Amino acid sequence: MFVREQRSYTIKTVKDNFNWDDIEKAPIDIFCWRYDYKPKTFAQLVFVEGKELVAKLTCYETDPETRCTKFGEDVYKDSCLEFFAAFNLDTPDIYVNCEMNSAGAALMALGNNDVENRVSADTILGHIPEFHGEVFEDHWCAEVHLTVEDIKKMFNVEIKRGFKFKGNFFKCGDETKFEHYGMWCRSVAVIPQFHRPQYFGDLVID
Repeated sequence: MFVREQRSYTIKTVKDNFNWDDIEKAPIDIFCWRYDYKPKTFAQLVFVEGKELVAKLTCYETDPETRCTKFGEDVYKDSCLEFFAAFNLDTPDIYVNCEMNSAGAALMALGNNDVENRVSADTILGHIPEFHGEVFEDHWCAEVHLTVEDIKKMFNVEIKRGFKFKGNFFKCGDETKFEHYGMWCRSVAVIPQFHRPQYFGDLVID
């Protein structure tokens, strides 16, 4: 019988001039569905008090597949890093998915796990949140910046120190040379499926 591992991550509150080397890493090290490609990957989160939540994800791939260049394109088919979050614990099935490739192209929507009926974030917010991608010699990174105002608009919550929510981190590449699916908290499904908020882990701002 499968027993789900409980995972949690504490988000450090920082000033604008923080160093990512000082931030705890959440390993994206659970690779399911019998695919052999398992690149070293991790996520980091910080809270810039009163300003924004920043998620940075890093993967040790030397040549990430990068075809998408615009917001709203199917970046999960590329080499992709993802952060999903359910910020309002009163509605834990409602979450935002932030999916990013190495060019900073992103897919982001809000709703439940009825994927076909999720609403694009730019429709809700009136703008596209800040995304970045960068490629180095032996790895690549992607970042998403979610302002406190944007989180409040999407979830009707005020994030601050002590705030708790649910989330997960993922690595995938649906149409890459080596198809793969990795995660921080295990998503239990017969086929690859990340849109399962019941398996999100615990996140808290310190």
